[in-house]
Amino acid sequence: MQIQIFQDEESLHRAVAKELIEAVKTKPNTVLGLSTGSSPLGTYANMIKDHQVSGTDYSDVVTFNLDEYVGLDGTHSQSYRYFMNTSLLNHLNIPLNQTNVPNGTGDLKEACESYEAKIVSAGGIDLQLLGIGTNGHIGFNEPGTAFDTRTHVTQLLQETIDGNARFFDSAADVPKRL
Repeated sequence: MQIQIFQDEESLHRAVAKELIEAVKTKPNTVLGLSTGSSPLGTYANMIKDHQVSGTDYSDVVTFNLDEYVGLDGTHSQSYRYFMNTSLLNHLNIPLNQTNVPNGTGDLKEACESYEAKIVSAGGIDLQLLGIGTNGHIGFNEPGTAFDTRTHVTQLLQETIDGNARFFDSAADVPKRL
């Protein structure tokens, strides 16, 4: 593992975007694991700018996102599908049917199994972008989640709900499961 320390947030975003862009240029059908929240927004902005200026081709890329709120469909303004579409995917030439976000509605057990099967069918994830929550959660896998856990529904800790309340009208509106 290589650890890098950056002078500022913008330098970090440029470097991370460069890694993702180089992965796509090296392997056009790369499978990217993407994340949501405020942390990757600068990275996504750099990827969009590169696509507009340099024309990096995403037409063969497949993406998988880490999570989705239970009970929100992809058209809800606080869903992670909506976030990804507006923050990145709608600005690249990647067909939306090659972008995957877990289904937070319907039969959740089936949705988890289906999502895991899609990842396996795609050959796994080549490069994963992650953020770490204030309590150390990764992809909303709250502290204490086993490392070998696959796609699953999780109950959010109150600390995580409170941290996400800024995106909703109130903490009461934040879905409690992911």
